[in-house]
Amino acid sequence: RFRERLKWFVGRDQMNVDGLGEDLIDDLVDEGQVARFADVFRFDPQRLNRALMVSRARKRAQKQHANVEQKVAEAIARAEKHGVGDQAQGILDAAATAARERGLARVLAGLGIRHVGASAAKTLARRFRSAGELLAATEEQLAALDDFGEVTARSVAAWLAGDEAKRIFADLASAGVDLDSREPMPVAAGANAFAGRTFVVTGTLERLGRTEVTEILERAGAKVAGSVSKKTSVLVAGAEAGSKLAKAQELGVEI
Repeated sequence: RFRERLKWFVGRDQMNVDGLGEDLIDDLVDEGQVARFADVFRFDPQRLNRALMVSRARKRAQKQHANVEQKVAEAIARAEKHGVGDQAQGILDAAATAARERGLARVLAGLGIRHVGASAAKTLARRFRSAGELLAATEEQLAALDDFGEVTARSVAAWLAGDEAKRIFADLASAGVDLDSREPMPVAAGANAFAGRTFVVTGTLERLGRTEVTEILERAGAKVAGSVSKKTSVLVAGAEAGSKLAKAQELGVEI
């Protein structure tokens, strides 16, 4: 279970630790190098390089129907002889610099908290500007957030009240991970054409990716939701928009 949570945590839309693929994560967990989320930011360079070379050797041996144990032994010998390679160094750099600085919303999106995806994580980080503030949040405060219903508020409140949340945040902080919010402060409704309005982005856009469009809208004060409802102000629809476009047309949402 932890393996799958870790693979999600380091993914592109979460902490985005470049180079940590699924096979390598399996090997790192098997070797005991990663037992907690924060261990991603505490790699020993030599051991990481060894795990990387072993993982590659195992895959090559399986593909070539060669002796796996022999190929792995040869990989370990090369790792001990040549030191840290470029690929391992790249993973170390990604974990030590960019991934540490992604901020509270990306951390929350990566932890696998029930009902908390990227959108809900941003909502939380806009309201609570640090992990400490979030840990002190009440269920009533959570239920008052945009797009948070009673079920989501209750689930998040229960997670925050547990020992796991406190341990994870303390562990990540000790590893130098930024747990402050980097989300723009809320813009007052009516301050511009976007503030206080709810957008949904779907389909394939011509010049920008959906993530880029979402960031532009949020910086302008808009709220970006994942599904179309009566609360949706505008649907931004690219090619092959599908069911969200049909729903917006049914509800009379501006497109």
